[in-house]
Amino acid sequence: MTTISLEDLTINTFLDQQNGKPFTVQLEEPRSVQLILESVTELKNYSGTQTRPPFSLLFKDRSPAAILPQQIYPLSHEDLGEMTIFLVPIAQDSTGVSYQAVFN
Repeated sequence: MTTISLEDLTINTFLDQQNGKPFTVQLEEPRSVQLILESVTELKNYSGTQTRPPFSLLFKDRSPAAILPQQIYPLSHEDLGEMTIFLVPIAQDSTGVSYQAVFN
């Protein structure tokens, strides 16, 4: 499986993956978590000095056994490959737990 570096991730990497195939977060064997990418949002007030326009990803764990703490996680995706992303839990409701990743 291809590994994508953090620097190569852009908003275009994720636009076609919304509400599609899950992203797998591999935790300690044999536990893993399946996240669905619910939204990809371009962030405003872009100064133009960054290497890429900033964007945000919103993931949902629809069957949480526990809330994952904020930290860097290895994710894999059937079409995109493997990547490492910092995820932050931002909400919990009856449909699951939401996690956000922000790139700037």
